[in-house]
Amino acid sequence: MLPVFDAASQLRAYKRELRRLEDLSGEFFAIAKRDKNHESGHLVARLNERICAMRGFSPVNVRMDPLTVEVNQQPSRHEKIREAIMRLTEQPPARRAVIERIDQLGPEKALEILGPPQPNGGDGQSAPPDTEPSH
Repeated sequence: MLPVFDAASQLRAYKRELRRLEDLSGEFFAIAKRDKNHESGHLVARLNERICAMRGFSPVNVRMDPLTVEVNQQPSRHEKIREAIMRLTEQPPARRAVIERIDQLGPEKALEILGPPQPNGGDGQSAPPDTEPSH
């Protein structure tokens, strides 16, 4: 006569099968590591997939949403703000030196030395000719 197939015997059978798979996986893992055997490594990966599936970890449960992964890879809002502030404060060494020198002289003395502001922004180029007609 066959044993009764109730919840308790089903649980024992499940645990026994899980233990067998884990033991088999351990043996083939040792072979794969020792002999650098690719087939054994592949078998370990398949056994691991089966063990995970039996425990409830299936690819459906661990699948990642690509959009979520992409969002996580983008810089945070704090990092974006910090980078913007750093871009505003970073200046070439020559410009930084000029600003420091103007601070040392004071605004009135700097304007006295440099003269009035240029109409073209003082970039060293000549101002564009007047477009108004002469009388």
